[in-house]
Amino acid sequence: IRTGQLSFCMTSATQSNSGASAYIGFLYALLGKTEPLTESDLEQETLKSDISQLLSGIDRSSGSSDWLKDMFLAGNFDAMVNYECLIIDANQELVSQGKEPLYSVYPYDGLSIADSPLGYVDHGNTEKQDAFLAVQEYLLSEEVQDAIQKTGRRTGLEGVSEENQDIFNSDWGINTERILSPITMPSEPVLIKALNLYQTEFRKPSLNVYCLDFSGSMSGDGNEQLEEAMAQILIQENAEKNLLQADKDEINIVIT
Repeated sequence: IRTGQLSFCMTSATQSNSGASAYIGFLYALLGKTEPLTESDLEQETLKSDISQLLSGIDRSSGSSDWLKDMFLAGNFDAMVNYECLIIDANQELVSQGKEPLYSVYPYDGLSIADSPLGYVDHGNTEKQDAFLAVQEYLLSEEVQDAIQKTGRRTGLEGVSEENQDIFNSDWGINTERILSPITMPSEPVLIKALNLYQTEFRKPSLNVYCLDFSGSMSGDGNEQLEEAMAQILIQENAEKNLLQADKDEINIVIT
C-alpha cells in the first residue's frame, strides 16, 4: 500500500459488520496484541499513522458485504476484504467469466469469525416454542446443513464434509483444516471509541455528492423530510448518533 502496489475494497467499519471486524483486526495486528484493546492503545501515535496508511489503500467502500462483492465483480480492483463465503461466491463468478479468481489470505493476528447463533427467548408461549424447536431441528438436519455448506458457508468450526470440499477450493487458498483463532472483541466503550476514530480521523476522506430535489412536487412534507434527512448527515451532533460523522478533510458537494 505504501508503494502504491496494492489497493483494496472493504465495507465501511461503521456501517457493516465485515468492515468493523476487519478494522478491529487491523488494530490488533498493528499493535501486535493478543489481549483486548484498551482506550490508551487507540491513542498511540504510531498506531494512528499505521492504521491511516493501511486504510489509505481502500480504493472503494460499501455499506454491505454483498454490495461490495457485486462492486468488485463489476470493477477492476486488486483485492477485497470480505467473508470467506463471499470470496468463494465471487470466485465462482470470476471463473465462470474466464477471469482470474481471488486468492484467500487468513490473517493469523487479526481474524474474526462471523457467527450466526439461533436462540429462543422464552415468554411462556408453548406454541411458539414448539415452532422454534421445529425450525431448529430442520436447520440442523443433515440435508439442510449440507445445503448451507454448498453455499460456501461453514456449519461448524471443524472443517467441512468431504462431499463439499470442492466448494471450498484449496486452489483459491481456502483452508478448512486451519485452526481458527479469532481476536477477542474489545469492551463496548473501547469499540465505540475505535469506530468514532475510524469515522473522524483514520479512514480516507470521502468525496460526497448530494443531488437534492427541490421541485414543486417536493413542497410540504417532501421538503421537510429532505431537510431532516440532510440534517442527520451534515449536523455533526446528529451524525455522531449513527456514526456518520465527517472527516476533517471530507468534501461535500450539494446540487439543488
